[in-house]
Amino acid sequence: MRKKSSFIILLTGDGQLRKAAQAEGVAVIGTISILDQLYDGDYIAREEYLECLKKLQQYNGGKVRLPGKELEKRIEESKIWD
Repeated sequence: MRKKSSFIILLTGDGQLRKAAQAEGVAVIGTISILDQLYDGDYIAREEYLECLKKLQQYNGGKVRLPGKELEKRIEESKIWD
């Protein structure tokens, strides 16, 4: 049996896959968190960040499956910045 690597990070927005990976001790990060990190690290501008969030929200539910409440929360929080 192969030993599990502690250096694995899974990128997913799938809730069931996230739970299964976490149960196996695999670190998980989602698409929204990647965007957060890009913005927080000043790799993308505020406008780009919001545009990405809005596009993900627009296509969510079809091929894009992300937590809609998290997208909405970040978009709403951005209104405070104005």
